[in-house]
Amino acid sequence: MDYGSFCQLVEEHGSALYKFCRKLSPNDADDLYQETFLRVFQRLTLVEVNAGIKSYLFKACINLWRSSCRHNALLKLEAIDTALNIASPELLPLDAAINTELSAQVSDEIAKLPEKFRIPLLMHYTAQLSVEEIARAMFIPSGTVKSRLFKARNLIKARLENLGYE
Repeated sequence: MDYGSFCQLVEEHGSALYKFCRKLSPNDADDLYQETFLRVFQRLTLVEVNAGIKSYLFKACINLWRSSCRHNALLKLEAIDTALNIASPELLPLDAAINTELSAQVSDEIAKLPEKFRIPLLMHYTAQLSVEEIARAMFIPSGTVKSRLFKARNLIKARLENLGYE
């Protein structure tokens, strides 16, 4: 991969990666984003352009995030914004308030998920990675990714139902 390919990589996947970084670590998203691209840039010669570059990029991000969590035991995830649209102009104020409350509750429930369910869920819904791309990034079979996504959705649904949501 040359410098031009790297610039193209940043243009194509930069916004999705930044959004993913914001979900993983809201307070340190900028640093995580920059460190991820720095790590990939330093290893340009090792990266094969056609061998799942998007998966490699997100895997590098996850590895950096995990590493920073290990080194800083006090680092905690804050509430994660969901992909839900919080409010649209057509909603009545009461409906907008209900959507905002539901979004906050969903964010809290996502944050409470174990890492093995939370990471694929965020990769799929915030970074719009396919099941195959997630599988490559996490070095697990695609069937495992599908089952973890299914389990994560069911856990969130069950928790919300216990809280009185339909």
